Formats: sequence, structure tokens, C-alpha cells
Amino acid sequence: MSDRLQELFDRQKKLAANFIPIESISSEEDRSKYLQTYWQLLVEEAVEFLREIPSRKFWRATSAGKKIDYDKLHEELSDIQHIVVALALISGLDADSFFNEYVRKNDINLNRVAQKL
Repeated sequence: MSDRLQELFDRQKKLAANFIPIESISSEEDRSKYLQTYWQLLVEEAVEFLREIPSRKFWRATSAGKKIDYDKLHEELSDIQHIVVALALISGLDADSFFNEYVRKNDINLNRVAQKL
């Protein structure tokens, strides 16, 4: 497992300690509440990300000639990443288990694609 992924998780724990220390979530009710809150934040950040790219509704005047601000786009992606890591921590995943879960699901998806070819 990458030290960089571990660093992301450590940094997110440090940030979260200002709001909700992950270790202090003691009940399933609290865990559920925080998962719902962070899921809503993830959706909001995804919408902000979408606002940074030209609309797929190409007929709208607001889309015409809009250039992508990649710095802003990358900032929104970073916000999404923060929330994804927070959701992982809240749901009980550490960096190793998060990585292993990603690899497991990636293997499933690769097999699905291979079967379609």
C-alpha cells in the first residue's frame, strides 16, 4: 500500500478532528448521521465540479465558448477526494482496506469488460 494513500488518510483524520473525531463515533446512529451528511456534501461537490465544465446543453448561450478553468476543476476534485476519504474513515475503512476494496472492485470491473469483448 502506498505511503501517499496513508498520508491522505492521516491528513483527513487530522482535518476531521476539528469537526468529528472519527474515533469518537460510538453509535451506529451517529455513524449513519455522519455518512448521510458527508454523502450530501459529496453530491454538492460533484455539482460544483459539473459547474466548472461547459454544459452538455450546447445550445445554451452560457456554454458557448466557455473555457475550462483546470485549476478550479482540480480544486473541486480535491474537495471530492476529501469527502470520499472522510466517508471511508466514517464507514470503518483505513488506507489499507480502502486500497484493497478498490483493487477488489477494479478486478470485478476489469472482468466485466473482458467478458464483453
